[in-house]
Amino acid sequence: MGTARPPLAPPEGALPDRAAAPETLLDHRRIFAAIAGRDPAGARSAMRAHLERVTRTFSRG
Repeated sequence: MGTARPPLAPPEGALPDRAAAPETLLDHRRIFAAIAGRDPAGARSAMRAHLERVTRTFSRG
């Protein structure tokens, strides 16, 4: 069995730049807010922006 970690903590090494964690959380909150607000266009836009940012972050290596 692996070591337990606090809820919602990213796995070690999941983010190439730990400084990106606050931005990722903000992205997720925007996506959630749009979904909760039943705003499919807003959710789509927020998800697309998140994926583009994550792709740039991971591409830097």
